[in-house]
Amino acid sequence: MKGPGPSACLIGKNLPCGHCGLRFGGGEYLCGGKWWKVVNEVREMPESSHEHARVDKDSQRAVMSAVFYGDSYHTVDAKNRVHVPKRFQEALARDGEGSLACYLSLGVDGCLYLFSEGGFREAMARLETQAITGPEQRRLQRLFFANTRRVQLDAAGRLLVPEKLRAAVGIEREVAMVGVAHRAEIWPRKAWEAFESSNANDGLDDLHTILCSPPGSGGEASAR
Repeated sequence: MKGPGPSACLIGKNLPCGHCGLRFGGGEYLCGGKWWKVVNEVREMPESSHEHARVDKDSQRAVMSAVFYGDSYHTVDAKNRVHVPKRFQEALARDGEGSLACYLSLGVDGCLYLFSEGGFREAMARLETQAITGPEQRRLQRLFFANTRRVQLDAAGRLLVPEKLRAAVGIEREVAMVGVAHRAEIWPRKAWEAFESSNANDGLDDLHTILCSPPGSGGEASAR
């Protein structure tokens, strides 16, 4: 059987590509192989391989539902690399090269945003669906994407902080890694400590009102 040529591999259900061996989450991906070869590989896969594919898909769903939480302090080495805590690594997925990957973007209040692959796509979707059009939308998109970098973690769990982003928020040798639900934030340590100190009292009161009031109460329960 002759294939249609090296146009694309048709890869589905998280099965490995028969040409390059990489494993993807589904859909069509270019890898230089022949799709008919991959289809034949999939058709002939033993049941154990299909079970492994189901396990991988479950793992991907777990990553998609993971949240970033907690804070910790880390040292930036001489090569501008910083260790990503294990609790954040668990919210990241591996790319086609087998490396944990994330997106770093210039955030607000003097920090960097760290997005997982899924979190970054959600951020892009929000940029597209907000009630902002025309010049203002283009301005925000340019600022966001111009100051975004995709980075891979090395085998030691470190990421390289791009020089432009590092300089923009004043990161030197100590940073705070802070989890904020769908993203993490990287702060210069002194800036994060100042933020915590200035919001220690009022911020916690507001948080109590939001978290401890029954739905629809408008916060009245917290005042009792």
